Amino acid sequence: MLIPLLIVAGLVIAAGIVYFVVTQKSDAGGFDFSHTQRTLETGTPAKARVLTMRDTGGRLNSNPVVEFQLEVQPASGAAFSATTRAIISTVDLPRFQAGASIDVKYDPVDHSSVAVLH
Repeated sequence: MLIPLLIVAGLVIAAGIVYFVVTQKSDAGGFDFSHTQRTLETGTPAKARVLTMRDTGGRLNSNPVVEFQLEVQPASGAAFSATTRAIISTVDLPRFQAGASIDVKYDPVDHSSVAVLH
């Protein structure tokens, strides 16, 4: 009777930790998982030109959290500047250098909400 109770308690604690990590801003460079996920799910696709990128010092699974200055070019309407963060695999970093054209999603109502697609 005690062993099944300990197993259930362990699973509840593990689920709580996973929930906390996924729903909170992480210490990994201030990357906000829930906000980014929402923009990826509901945002409008666009192209963006990388103006600058910098390593925030944060890491997730050894991959850097990178801050981007972007010039977002919507399919219709004027281009706009935005700053965003993304976790980029070290293997993919060369694709995101200054001057590169990348795919993003943005909130048409709130241009400060931009998520990098990879």
